[in-house]
Amino acid sequence: MDMEELMKDADWKTLRELHPGIRDRFCQRHLDHVSKMINTTKVGAYQRYQDITALMKSFQNLMNLFFADFKRSDGLMKLAGMREAKLVTDEEYALFSAEARAWVEEFLTLGPSKEELQQEVMAARKAADRK
Repeated sequence: MDMEELMKDADWKTLRELHPGIRDRFCQRHLDHVSKMINTTKVGAYQRYQDITALMKSFQNLMNLFFADFKRSDGLMKLAGMREAKLVTDEEYALFSAEARAWVEEFLTLGPSKEELQQEVMAARKAADRK
């Protein structure tokens, strides 16, 4: 069974309907982060510019991962990534079938633990904030 067959029609429809709102949430979260970086006085303007440029490249990579080439065959994996990144609320997540949620949960347990991922994210943010 391929990935497209794993994602039921109803789940794909739900993901398509939620997609614009999730994408906006992603963008707002990152714009808020950039806004804080712009307004810091810890480093000079040039360093802030460099840091923001590097951070925006990182954000663009995530944007591409989650939202570009949006097709049903990648839907469950994209949902898993969005869920792990806390872009999908519990209320939104509950709209998906039990089977889709079970697949996502199983997929997320295959990789590093949530704690390990959070540590990596925090380390990357601290490094970006120090620059």
